Amino acid sequence: MSPRSRLSAEARRRQIVDSAIEVIAHEGFGAATFARIARRAGLSSTGLISYHFADKAALMREVVARVFGKAFDHIRPRMDAQASPSAVLHEFIVASVEFYAAHPHDIVALSAVRGNLRQPDGRLEFGPEIHEPELVQLQQFMRDAQRAGEMTRFDTRVAAVSLRAALDGAAREVSRPDHTDPARYGQELARLFAAATGQKAEPP
Repeated sequence: MSPRSRLSAEARRRQIVDSAIEVIAHEGFGAATFARIARRAGLSSTGLISYHFADKAALMREVVARVFGKAFDHIRPRMDAQASPSAVLHEFIVASVEFYAAHPHDIVALSAVRGNLRQPDGRLEFGPEIHEPELVQLQQFMRDAQRAGEMTRFDTRVAAVSLRAALDGAAREVSRPDHTDPARYGQELARLFAAATGQKAEPP
C-alpha cells in the first residue's frame, strides 16, 4: 500500500487545504484551481480534491476555518494563562502579532480569500461580521478590566473595533518578507492599547 493511499480522510483534507494555502500565497487567489492545488499536493488527480470538497468555494471556506483554528490554538492558551483581564488583552495582542509573523502564508491566503470569495449574488462570503464573536469577547474582557479598576471608562465597542483594525494592520505589516521585528511590534501595539485604555501599569 502506498503512503498516499494510507492517508485518512482527515489527513487528506488537511493536505489539500495546506496545499491550497500555499498556492494562494505564492500565486494568488485566481490561480488556486483544483489542478494547481493537486500538483502542489502531489496528487494524481483533481478527483481526490473533488471527493472532499464540492467546489472551490467549499475549499476556500475550509482555508479560512483552518487559519482561524491555527490562530486560536496559538493565541488562546496564552490568554488563558493570564491572571487579570488587562493581562489577557495584553497577551492577546502580543500573541496575535507573533502568530501573524510565524505564519505569513496563512495570513496572505486568508486575506486573499476574504477579499475575493463571493456568494452567488456577488456579495463577499466573508464580511466584517466574521470578527463579531471575537469583538464581543474582547468587549467582555474590557468591561471586566474596567470593573476591576484596571482600565478607565470608555466605549468598549469602539475600543474593540479599533483594536481589531490595528491587528489587521499588524498582520499585513509583519507578514511581509521584509517585516519589522514582530516581538517589538506586538509590544509597542500592546503599549499603545494600554495607554489608550488608561491602564495604570503595563501587564508583565
